[in-house]
Parts: sequence; C-alpha cells; structure tokens
Amino acid sequence: MNNNNNYITEFVSEFIENYTQSVITDDVVSFYNDAFVLLQHFYTLEEINTETEEQYQLFINHIIKNDVHLKEYSNFNFKLINSLHALKNSDNFKNLAPIYTPYSFTETEETIEQILEELKVEKEFKKELKEEINYLLEEYRFHLDHIKENMLYNFYTYDVLENIDTIHLDEKIEELSLEKLKFIQKCNDKLAKK
Repeated sequence: MNNNNNYITEFVSEFIENYTQSVITDDVVSFYNDAFVLLQHFYTLEEINTETEEQYQLFINHIIKNDVHLKEYSNFNFKLINSLHALKNSDNFKNLAPIYTPYSFTETEETIEQILEELKVEKEFKKELKEEINYLLEEYRFHLDHIKENMLYNFYTYDVLENIDTIHLDEKIEELSLEKLKFIQKCNDKLAKK
C-alpha cells in the first residue's frame, strides 16, 4: 500500500471517533475486524515517515486502551506491536485473523415462519409480531443484497455457500437470490393478509 498521509489520518481519526467505549462494548466484533483491516494496511505500507508513525501510535493506543474487550475473541497482545517498526517485524501479527460472523438464511426463515404461525392465534401482540417479522425480513434482504460484499470484506460466512468453489460463487449467489426473493415475497403476501 502506498503511503498517503491524508487517507491514513482520515481513517485513524474516523476509527477513533466511531469506536467510543460504548460502541466497542456493544460491538466488539466490528471493532476487532476494523482494527484488523487497518492493521493490515499499516503492515503493508511501503514508506514510514514521522506522520505515519504518529497516526499509528494514535491508532494502536486506542486498541491497547480497549483491548480488555478483545480478550474474549483473541489472546493476541497488541502491546507487542506498539510501534510501526514492531508491527512490521512481528511474526505473531501474521497469525492474527478476522472474526467471522455466521449468518443462516435457514434459521431466519424458520424464525419468520414461526412468528407467522403465532400471528394466526395471537391477537394482543399482533403489531409487535409484524414489526419483528419486518425487522427480520429487512436483515434477511440486506444479507441477500450484500452477500458477496459481506463475504469478501465484512467477514460473514453463509451456511448455504460454505462448500461452493469461488469459480461458481456468482452463479450460486444468483440462484440463491432468486430463491430467497420468493421467500420474501411469500412472507410479504402473508403479512398483507393479516
């Protein structure tokens, strides 16, 4: 990666600004994965200058300050890479990996179907159940619309695509999308009748 201090400064600033203590506590996996990606960028920098080193210090100090939250997911000692020089020479860093988040279309479908069944008999909480279904369908649609992006950049895994060769991935995603869009339509039709 070429060294462009403006981008580095912007990324580090956004990272620190976005990952406040409460956000980190609520979403440790995103904090860890975003830190992992930014560490990879720093690791691949071709040139190191004073400004780059200063930005790295801000970044790594923010991670170290909050690494108590990361212990649940990784036993990596971020203090070992407290400088860019230490990062570039770290053999342990090369073993660091992202945290993959599984998403199951099947489980979500089963949950939605179960709530749709509850709607048939439940009168008192009908509005809340419909809201829950709509939320699940939105999440389902998001994963469907962004499946390849999520797999490549956001560290999601999808059970229905686990054993698919990358050569056939686009074809399988297209087939899956058609199938899952039918499920979404079926659910929206059922909701419209309720």
